[in-house]
Amino acid sequence: AATMCFAALEAWAAGEDGEHAALMLQAVAKALEFRLLLKNRELERDNFEEAFHAGRGLFILVPLVQAPVLLAEPALLCLASLAQASPETAGHIAALGGLRAILGLPSPEAEPALSSAQATLRCSAAARRHVAKLLSRCVDTQPAVDIFQNAGESAVKELVKLATQVHRDGRESLESFHDVVHVFFVLAQFAPGPLCRFMSEDMLHPLVELSSAPQSTEVTERAAIVVEALMKDRACRKVLKPILQRRAEGKSGGYDAAEDDLLKLRAGPGPLLAAR
Repeated sequence: AATMCFAALEAWAAGEDGEHAALMLQAVAKALEFRLLLKNRELERDNFEEAFHAGRGLFILVPLVQAPVLLAEPALLCLASLAQASPETAGHIAALGGLRAILGLPSPEAEPALSSAQATLRCSAAARRHVAKLLSRCVDTQPAVDIFQNAGESAVKELVKLATQVHRDGRESLESFHDVVHVFFVLAQFAPGPLCRFMSEDMLHPLVELSSAPQSTEVTERAAIVVEALMKDRACRKVLKPILQRRAEGKSGGYDAAEDDLLKLRAGPGPLLAAR
């Protein structure tokens, strides 16, 4: 049986061997993205994916999420591509612990290893985009649901931090912001408590704007459901009411929705889910 190996790669990644490994990993990431998401030949795509799994690729990639950014960034692109190609694979990634480190949780759970995941997310906008996509595909799998239910507060706190960073990344992260809205939407249905406790005012403004958009789309519907869930919490309601009032009166209250690029893309990561 295949096993995962978590190693301290900081010094190794900074050397020549680490640079060569990163280049190979980048090539693998681009090949996976092209074969699984961009090339329109399903038979070849399935064969390519099967070959990757036969080589136990996930057992290599998941530990690399915790490696320095040079290795973690392409590893995250690989995982995001695989999760988009197959809901079953998304579940496997979550079950193997692929979400724990990026949500600030000890990983592996039994014997935590050194992790650079949070440093990667702080310094790399590309890594944040890959993580947003990965979370949007994994969040409604049972292993991910278990993570958020068992470690809800700390995991949601990191998620809100990620959402804030993605929002600040601007136009190049349009789709990623809506991926995060999808994650909020799913959490609002089975873990509204932690979501209410850690949702920041910086996130409430764009959520209200999305939920109030004149054109109804999957993204705006998700945002509206999130806002509705947050309104049931007394503390969130206290912050949301003035924002909603200003929105109804056409006032910004210091927030300029017209300048917010992240409200201009209406596509979402997938179909609207039925409430759990």
